[in-house]
Amino acid sequence: MTWELDDGRMQVYQWETGRYLKLIDIKECNTVNFYNSKGTGAFTVQTKKEDGVIKVQIPNEVLALDEKIRFYCNALDDNGQYVEMSGVINLIPRQRPDEYVYEESDLLTFDKVLQEANDIKKATEKIKDDTEKIKTDTAAIKTDVESLKNDVSQLKTETNQIKTDTQKIKNDTSQIYENALVVKENVNNTKEEVSQLKTETSRIKTDTQQIHDDTGQIKTEVNELKNQTKQLHDEAEELVEGMEGFIALGNRFAIDEEGYLCEVIDE
Repeated sequence: MTWELDDGRMQVYQWETGRYLKLIDIKECNTVNFYNSKGTGAFTVQTKKEDGVIKVQIPNEVLALDEKIRFYCNALDDNGQYVEMSGVINLIPRQRPDEYVYEESDLLTFDKVLQEANDIKKATEKIKDDTEKIKTDTAAIKTDVESLKNDVSQLKTETNQIKTDTQKIKNDTSQIYENALVVKENVNNTKEEVSQLKTETSRIKTDTQQIHDDTGQIKTEVNELKNQTKQLHDEAEELVEGMEGFIALGNRFAIDEEGYLCEVIDE
């Protein structure tokens, strides 16, 4: 693990501002502590990463002092191990430039640390609340999952029943189709029978008309026979009357012993 300044030098000039230290072959480092031998205390500065290289600004406060600048930090190396890294930056003394403008560095002061600690505390409490909510939601999700499992089981049962019903419908449909073919054949046969019946009915109508005509002729003949019968009856009655008169006349005459017709005289 090595380090270098942002311009490639290994030293800085007194009263410089905005100088950066680059940490080479370091994967991770959050803060760097700067100090010097005159007891000005330590300054903690947050790092930033640019193009894969970790950089940190050297505090203007230590650049304003005529003393070598020392730094150290805990860093994660390429092997994944946390190690302590330290170094000394040579500072070349010089007069304060007339155009020098002091700018306070972005340091991690006690107030900032306290504020960040409070922010972390609030964030932690929020995480706890979120965790409790997640636990509650998880319990609800578990309940929902169990309900879904039951629903899935019910759906499987219903699906199997649907499959069974579907197969039965297929079988019934096949049977209906076969029955329909039989019905169709029967309809065709019925059509032929109906055609034959129509022909037979037409023939029967013709025969009926003929019978009707023959019946009219028969009625006429029957009437004629009735008339003839009546006439014969009248003639028979006349004949009977004639016979009765003849009989009566016959009773008045008889044939004698000699064979002559003679009138019978009642005594």
